[in-house]
Amino acid sequence: PPAIRNTPPTTPAMPNAPFMGEDPHAGLGLNIPMMKQAVSQDSSLAWDVPSGWEEATGSSMRVASFKLIERPDEIDVSIVSLGGMAGGLEANLNRWANQISLDIDPEELVKFIESAAVVKTRGGVEAKVFDFTKLQKGRDPSGKSMAAAIVDLGDATVFVKMAGTIEAVSKNQEAFKALTQSVRKK
Repeated sequence: PPAIRNTPPTTPAMPNAPFMGEDPHAGLGLNIPMMKQAVSQDSSLAWDVPSGWEEATGSSMRVASFKLIERPDEIDVSIVSLGGMAGGLEANLNRWANQISLDIDPEELVKFIESAAVVKTRGGVEAKVFDFTKLQKGRDPSGKSMAAAIVDLGDATVFVKMAGTIEAVSKNQEAFKALTQSVRKK
C-alpha cells in the first residue's frame, strides 16, 4: 500500500531531470503575494506516495517532488499549490505543451480538454487528468512528454505533473492517477 504523507518531507530536494529544461511552472506571471500564498498552503495538503516512488522535499514553487525508487531519472513528478486558477486551463495546457515541443491547434485543444480523465480525490473533489502522450501517437517513445492533473480545492488550485519520456509517462500513468486521487486538504 502507498505510504501516507501528512508532514512536509525532509529528504534533500531532487534535482531536475535532464529532460526537464526550464521550471515547468515558469511563465505563470506570479507576484510576490501569490508566492507567499502558495508557500503557506503547502502545509495544508496531504497525499499518498505511490508504491515504488520516493518523495523529495519540494523546491522553488513545488510543495513536493517525487521520483521512482529504482529508476530515479525516469520521471519527475511535482505537486504545486497556487491561489486561484493560475493562468486558466487553456493557457496552462498550451504552456505545458510548449515545454514538450508539442503544438496544439485550438480545435485539437478543445478535444483534448473534453477527453481529459476525471478522477475523484479522497477529499471528494473531481480532478482532471491530461495525458499528453495521447497527442503524441507515432512519435519516438524517447521524446519528452508529460501528464498533468488539476485539482480545484476552492481556495487553491493544485497542479500535479509528471514529466519524462513518452514511454515513461505512459508506463507510470496509473501511479500518477493514484497520487492525484490522494491529494487532499489535511
